[in-house]
Amino acid sequence: LTNGLTNGLTNGLTNGSGVTNGLRVSYPQRRFGDAFAATRGRLLVVVCLCVIILSIPYFLVYAFPPDEIEIDGFFLDWIDAQVFKDTPDAENPDVSIAEYAMSVDSSSSYFYVRTEGQLFRGMDGCADGFYIFIDVDGSPSTGYSVRGLGADSMIVLIGWNHSVETQELYVFNQRADHDDYAGFGLMGRVTLAYREDRMEMKVPEIASESALAAICSRHTNSTDDWSEVNFGPTRPALRVIEDHSALPVTTGDKDELMLRLMITSKSSSVEVSGLQFMALGNLTASTLKAYESMRLIGTGDASSVPFDRPLLIADGVRITIDVLATFPPDGPPGTYGLTVDRAAGVLTTSGAAVTYETVQTDSRIAHIRSAPESIVIDGAFADWDTRPIMYDAVGDVVTEVDTPLASENADIVAARTAAGDGSAFFYITVDGTMMAGSSLPGELKRWTEVEPGPGIVGDEKTKYGADFAFVFIDTDLDQATGYRIGGSETMIAICGKANAILSAKKYFYSEGAWTDAGEVDAAIDGFRLEIGSTFSELALTGDVAYAVTFAIRDWRGCEDYLQGFLPREPLPGSREFGGVILNEIYATQPNLYRDWVEIYNTGTEPIDISGWTIVVDSSVLYTYPEGTLIDPGELVVAADLNTGMGSLFELYDESSVLVDSVTVPLWNVKTYGRIGTPEDEYSTWDWMDESPGEINIGQTPIPEFDSILIPLSIVTIMFFAIMRRRRAAYADTASEQGAEGETHGSRES
Repeated sequence: LTNGLTNGLTNGLTNGSGVTNGLRVSYPQRRFGDAFAATRGRLLVVVCLCVIILSIPYFLVYAFPPDEIEIDGFFLDWIDAQVFKDTPDAENPDVSIAEYAMSVDSSSSYFYVRTEGQLFRGMDGCADGFYIFIDVDGSPSTGYSVRGLGADSMIVLIGWNHSVETQELYVFNQRADHDDYAGFGLMGRVTLAYREDRMEMKVPEIASESALAAICSRHTNSTDDWSEVNFGPTRPALRVIEDHSALPVTTGDKDELMLRLMITSKSSSVEVSGLQFMALGNLTASTLKAYESMRLIGTGDASSVPFDRPLLIADGVRITIDVLATFPPDGPPGTYGLTVDRAAGVLTTSGAAVTYETVQTDSRIAHIRSAPESIVIDGAFADWDTRPIMYDAVGDVVTEVDTPLASENADIVAARTAAGDGSAFFYITVDGTMMAGSSLPGELKRWTEVEPGPGIVGDEKTKYGADFAFVFIDTDLDQATGYRIGGSETMIAICGKANAILSAKKYFYSEGAWTDAGEVDAAIDGFRLEIGSTFSELALTGDVAYAVTFAIRDWRGCEDYLQGFLPREPLPGSREFGGVILNEIYATQPNLYRDWVEIYNTGTEPIDISGWTIVVDSSVLYTYPEGTLIDPGELVVAADLNTGMGSLFELYDESSVLVDSVTVPLWNVKTYGRIGTPEDEYSTWDWMDESPGEINIGQTPIPEFDSILIPLSIVTIMFFAIMRRRRAAYADTASEQGAEGETHGSRES
């Protein structure tokens, strides 16, 4: 103990700890011997061998990927699949789609999805859902109609708190309506594995290489996120955005821009060799031309444009193609538009799957050379420009459901009405997409064990996910009777989705129920709808102005309303032409009382207009006082009025008989007045500089006083001259007779 402690402490502290030697900086640095260097080298070799051994499985997977995909939450077996990258653009990263892929074998179909966030987290107490629509046979004519596919099957995955509550496979009943979402029936469960932001699944569905799929992801009370393309196992994909860019009215004398296409390739490069089109409207173009970056790439006929050489679109690159139309010279006016043929619109050398989207910058269908004066239900809307417009506040949509989702598709911006040729016409425009609807109707939310499921497919009701547009008409002019909206007895209902009309019908209200009365004409573009039907078919007459209520209701129950009126059918000039007519109208801002209305006696006799009234939009604007007489050719102005910039101006006599009427289009800074001659009964109205109390510019007066005033004056002067001569001659004769009488009397006396 003594020697050990003494020697150990002394030698250990002095030499072992380095207190004595280690702090002696003057000593040379210690060096390891060759044995330690050898040991270090051996350790380095061992580490390298371990790295190589551990890397072998990964190297083998990448070099020799497995023939079959295993649903195990490990995704290296997708390395050989065709993976499509998407632009994550959803509000919630957990459902923002970033990648997707599809694979098939002889017995099953496999799908892979990656998002920007964490799968099935269900933030804010909500739920996350993924819906994969599968077109097994690659034919859009069978199955459920969704994004250009005919979905024969559908995968539904719903979850929250990082767990999946629903993982089911549905199959569509081919006897169901192709637009009815309730046609899907439960088939079985889906094999699923997921980890963090990725998931893979397997369904016992035999799909071919021609099968296509589309993915929709949804978070409660958030907008849906769709895959940018419809994708398949091996086919490349193209995304085509149609931008309808035609002007409302074109001259037709040169190449007219009708359509702009923005085409993006996904997954791999694609060669496009030409385009196929479907014409809209009643005209046929003589030539179609395609330009890419101001370079002519193809010329064709009315339905197809083959390219001079294939156009290569690299992966992830977007190109823009402008399509111009040429029309035969001196051809008739009409309508024309273009859309890509959905069956085989983009011709590719690799048979790529093509997904179409539609936007509208200007008009879908243009009027070529001129727009008609009367309304035509044809999907071209320039013929409405001269009709009065009724505006509605934007953002005033009401809803039956508690949802923060935007409802611009149900938000009415404006409406118009017109009457003529024995028919009534209606026009509505919305702030979003007209008849957008939804391919995935229903709500997504969490449920408990005692509550029913999310109602994705389970109920038996028809689920079209359609939007509706209504026109309610009070035919008996009594809002206390009829249906609760506007006291209406006639209703027009338009149903549609995916910016297309499914049905357009009229109904009559009786004994508390609506009865189907047949179809009406209707046409649509991106945000506008026009409707037409005869007065008799709507149980109306053309000589009465009717109160009208417009309504839009989307598939979620969001609604908007606008009240207006349907004017009387315009009279051909004046009903009492040769008498008093409306001649010129001026209106400024409402409530300024600076407006005026001018009437004109085109007859040859004075007319007593005591008690006559001017009515604007069914409200009395002015009553002529007792003793008001208007002479032939006289213009009388009723001033200091407040027309409210109304639309329908009517003149009634003292017995409430309609004398004249006119519908004023959208107001501008000028007055609206009659032009023309008595021969055409002043049947034309136009904008002009104001001229109260005077003949309008471009109007020939009655009875053409400018041309007969001087002759009439000469006749009058001649008449008085002749009368004077006759009177003078008579006076001379009388005086001579008087003188002779006096002489004769004096002689007798």
